[in-house]
Amino acid sequence: MSFSVIDKNAEDMLYALLIAEEQKASMTQNKLPNMHFLQCNFFHIAHTPEANDLEYLHELMPNAEEPALYICSDGDVIIKWVDGEADILDSLKHGIIEKYGKSIQKYMNIKDFLNEYDLIEGRGKLKAECSKKLKRQTKHAKELSKYFKDERIITTFAKTMRLITMQRSFRSKPHILIVEDQIFSQKLLTTILKDYTCHIAATSGDAILKYMEKCPDIVFLDVELPDLSGHSVAKFIKKIDDDAYVVMVTGNQYEADIKAAKENKVKGFIAKPYKKETILNSIEQYYKAKKRKK
Repeated sequence: MSFSVIDKNAEDMLYALLIAEEQKASMTQNKLPNMHFLQCNFFHIAHTPEANDLEYLHELMPNAEEPALYICSDGDVIIKWVDGEADILDSLKHGIIEKYGKSIQKYMNIKDFLNEYDLIEGRGKLKAECSKKLKRQTKHAKELSKYFKDERIITTFAKTMRLITMQRSFRSKPHILIVEDQIFSQKLLTTILKDYTCHIAATSGDAILKYMEKCPDIVFLDVELPDLSGHSVAKFIKKIDDDAYVVMVTGNQYEADIKAAKENKVKGFIAKPYKKETILNSIEQYYKAKKRKK
């Protein structure tokens, strides 16, 4: 049985496959094939898949038709197969948990490690995942980007922030805004920060709304967001709030990310996977900075 491993431009190839299947079904007026996908979030457990990992995943699906492994640029693996035995998904999940369960539990809940998709109902979510990895900008994101650059909006928001920031002085502990689209990462951070009041935003647009509503003292801001880059959010926040305390978070410490973070005058820059001591150290740095300002 043929077995494909796509390890170059995998996100692009997978996105193209989804579009091609949609177009084929539209032209022939046939139903979409019963194609299934299982995403293994190896990146989030700091594991880089090697040849033996790929072979092991292949062995878990001996009866699958057209099996393929897409090795994404961040290290995640998306497994694809068509039809086959009904228990392929269960076999995959059981085998993956058996081999990687201990490693997964160090970072996240096992159920959050696996994302299931199918071509008929779940292709929209899979396309969104590919788009995020490819950093494609949606129509909504383009419109949002315009708002972020609109000086009239910036001025209005800045005036509003000056009126509401006084509430920070009445807090015994800082309020924290977590801008992170991955549910397991949200849970991990809120667990680490259980002694603080935390607010969650999963997109750039939601982040700005939550910032205006909650007036957080500290922001943990992921670089990789599903609509706009976290750098765009950091830049906007800095324009509307002189006292903003933003800590950028990234899975890839690219020079461009570090440069952008410095240009936006963020207060910290940390790498994933999240570590308790690193997060709490960022809080300690906030307290020190606050003391220096007095």
